[in-house]
Amino acid sequence: MQARDKRSSGRGVSRRRYMFRRAGALVALCLSLGAVLFIVTEKRREPVSANVAGSDAFTTPAPEPDTEAPGVEVTSDTKQLEPFDPVKLEGEVDEDSTLSIAGQRRKVSAGAFAITLPQPPRVATKLRARDASGNVTEEMLEFSIKWPPMRAVHVSGYAWASPSFRRTLLKMVDDRLINTIQLDLKDESGAIAYDSRVRLARAIEAPAQIYDLDDALRTLHRKGVRVVGRIVCFRDPILATASWPHHKERVIQTAAGAPYTDYGGFTNFAEESVRDYNIDVAEEAARAGIDDVLYDYVRRPDGALSNFRFPGLRSSPEAAIETFVGQTQKRLARYGTKLGLSVYGIAATRPTEIAQPINRLARRADYISPMIYPSHWAPGEYGVAQPESQPYDIVFRSLKDFQKKLKGTDSKLIPWLQDFSLGVTYGAKEVRAQIDAAADRGINEWILWDPKVTYTSAALAPR
Repeated sequence: MQARDKRSSGRGVSRRRYMFRRAGALVALCLSLGAVLFIVTEKRREPVSANVAGSDAFTTPAPEPDTEAPGVEVTSDTKQLEPFDPVKLEGEVDEDSTLSIAGQRRKVSAGAFAITLPQPPRVATKLRARDASGNVTEEMLEFSIKWPPMRAVHVSGYAWASPSFRRTLLKMVDDRLINTIQLDLKDESGAIAYDSRVRLARAIEAPAQIYDLDDALRTLHRKGVRVVGRIVCFRDPILATASWPHHKERVIQTAAGAPYTDYGGFTNFAEESVRDYNIDVAEEAARAGIDDVLYDYVRRPDGALSNFRFPGLRSSPEAAIETFVGQTQKRLARYGTKLGLSVYGIAATRPTEIAQPINRLARRADYISPMIYPSHWAPGEYGVAQPESQPYDIVFRSLKDFQKKLKGTDSKLIPWLQDFSLGVTYGAKEVRAQIDAAADRGINEWILWDPKVTYTSAALAPR
C-alpha cells in the first residue's frame, strides 16, 4: 500500500512538472510574439528611411504644423480723414490671407493689398488677418476725422418731413451756405420725431413717427452733411404727464408736493429712470448713425431752490446734471458720437440759477453751445444798453466769459445765434453781425435758431 502510494505520488509530481513546463513554454512563446509585434509597430511609427548607394541613410521628418500668424502692415494714413469720403486701406501681408475690417471681408494674396471702406470708422476698429492654416493676427486701427467748422441750422421734425422745407434746406447745403443740419429727435413737447424703439418711449406713447430717421441720415450723409440730433432732456410734458401720480419720483415738484407745471412739465434729473430714458434715446440715435447728440434743457427750472422738490436728490443739482452728462458721454463713446450741450447765456456767470456749471460740464462734452440770442439779454448786460439792437456787441462780450470757462478743457465753443425777430426785426445785417462777432473772438462755428425754420441765406457767405 505504501509503495503504491509512493508511485502514485511520484507520477503526480512528474505530471505537475510536465504541466508547468508546458505553461512556461506557452508564456515564453507569448512573450516572444509580443516582442515581435512591438518591434513591428515601432518600426511602422518610425520616419521613412531610405538607403542610397554611396551615401549614409537619411530620415525625412514629418512636416511641422504651421502655427505662425500672418504678418500684416498698414501703410496708408488713417489721420485727418474726411467724414463721409471712402477710405482706402493699403498695406502688405506676408502670406495668402483673408482680411476683415468694419464689415468688409477680402481674400488677398501675399504682398500688397487694398481694402476700401465706405467712410472712416468713428471708433478704433479691428483689422483681422486669417491665413489658410487658421492662424490669426489682429490689430486695432485708430481713425481720426477732420470735421470742418460747423455751420448749422435748427430743423424741427415737422420741417424735415415737409417736402418744401426740406428742398429749401438742401438748397442751402448745395449752395455751400451750411454744412450741418441740427435735426430734432425729441422736442419741447416730449414727442420723439421718429419711430423710437426705446421701451419707456413706447410705454408712454412718445414716438410721433414724423419722419424716418434712417432715411434722413442717408439723404444728408450722401450730401456730406453732418447731422446733429437734438434731444430736449428734462422739459418733457409727455413723460411728466404719464408719470403722475404713479411715478411721482420722475417729476420735479413744487414745495407743496404738486407737479411743477411750467413749460408743460419738467422731469426730475435726479431720478435714474429719467436719466436712462434720455440716454437710451441718445444711444438709439447714435446706433442709427447720427453724428452728434446735442442736449437741450439739460438743467433745472430757473428759480429759487426752495420752490422745488427733487425726489432722490442726494447732492447739488449741479452735481446731478454733471453726472448725467458724464453717463451719456460714456454711452456715446461706444459709437464715436460727439456730445454737445445747449446752455443758457447766463450760465457762464450765474451757473447755480439753472444748474449748469460750464467749466465742469465742458469736461464731459465735446462742445458747449451757449444760447446767446441778443433778444434774450436784459438791457445793460455786459454794459450793452440795448442788446437786441446791438447784436455784435452782446455776442462779442458774452462769448468772452464762455471762452474763459472752457480754458483747460478739450471742449469747443459753438454758439447758438439768433435768426428770428422778437422786439427788433432781424435780417441779413443783424444775423451777419453775430457771425462776425463770433469770428472776431476766433470762433468760426455756429448754429442758427429760428423756431419757424426759415433762415436768412443773404447773411451767409458760401464756404
